[in-house]
Amino acid sequence: MKLPRTSSPVRLRHRKSILIIFLAMGVSGCKQMHHGRHKHQVEPSTQSITTQPSATASTQPALAEQPASPEIVQQKTQAYMESLQHILAATQPAPQPQPSAPTPTPSPPPPAPTILQPEPSPPPPAVDVSVGAASPTTQSAGMNGATSSLTQHIDQQAHDQPRDITSQLDQQLLSFLRDQPVPDEAALSQLPANDRDVLSALMDGLSNYRDIVRSDPTATTTKKIQPLLDMSDRLHAAADLNIPTIALCSSVRGFGDFDTMPTDSLPAGQPIRAVIYCQVSNFASQLTSQMWTTKLTERLNLYSESNGKSVWNQSAKPITDQCKQRRHDFYCVEMIELPSNLAPGQYVLTATLEDQIANKLTQATLPISIK
Repeated sequence: MKLPRTSSPVRLRHRKSILIIFLAMGVSGCKQMHHGRHKHQVEPSTQSITTQPSATASTQPALAEQPASPEIVQQKTQAYMESLQHILAATQPAPQPQPSAPTPTPSPPPPAPTILQPEPSPPPPAVDVSVGAASPTTQSAGMNGATSSLTQHIDQQAHDQPRDITSQLDQQLLSFLRDQPVPDEAALSQLPANDRDVLSALMDGLSNYRDIVRSDPTATTTKKIQPLLDMSDRLHAAADLNIPTIALCSSVRGFGDFDTMPTDSLPAGQPIRAVIYCQVSNFASQLTSQMWTTKLTERLNLYSESNGKSVWNQSAKPITDQCKQRRHDFYCVEMIELPSNLAPGQYVLTATLEDQIANKLTQATLPISIK
């Protein structure tokens, strides 16, 4: 038998043990064959494997062993060969597993829908029946008392301060909540004219709006908010007259549509013909004979920036406009011709507008450079 070559210390020890066993068995077999009556006892090593259990007990006398036949020797040899194979298989390293293709992990099934159970409603709060707890009747009486105290305070403030706009505003709103007619012109009579006009417009708009939504809840939004739009027009008229835009133009086609001239380099020594465009806001309009009328006057002046003196002016001219619908945008134009004898220098052109209906005045300026 040819043993495999190895350099491991463990395999060398196994090989030596096996060789000793085989030598012992060979010697024992020969002795039994030639000296049948000699006794033989094999002491296995610490690493040998015994395949035949002992047949004698420690209390019985040892029986004379019979000479081993060739068949028995062959069986023992076969048993030792099998033991040797098991030992060699145990000492060899285990083969490394070959990497295999990853097994696709099946997606987990979708979780079962959670059925939400309705939460039990909390028990009603316990009613405190102890001494000192406020009953609903007591609370209602307290609220009524507080409301009565507040209304008395507002009425007293309006009576004591007839020229205070804050007190009069609170009084008018309280009358509105009481469903009383507003505005109360008698109560507002001692206010300044501007404050009186603003409060009257505000309360008229709220009162008219409430009347419409009460009488016709299904009315269109345009119809419902019309009182508020009218209120906005009245508030604009109560504001200060203003000229948000002034320009020196070569032509004007309409509201906000014009061509400007270069005011920083007007030619000297020749007349300058131009159009003054003024856009007006917060003007008043008056309804007469089914027509909305706007009345303004305009004055123009040119001042020298060096000495502040007027070098050219145009007297006031009336501007009257009539329209079947109330205007929200307004502008005025005026043709002018500046004289040719103006010396080169810096000038300031001023436009003064007066609202004849609202009795308000405003002014706007435009710098001009003549070279």
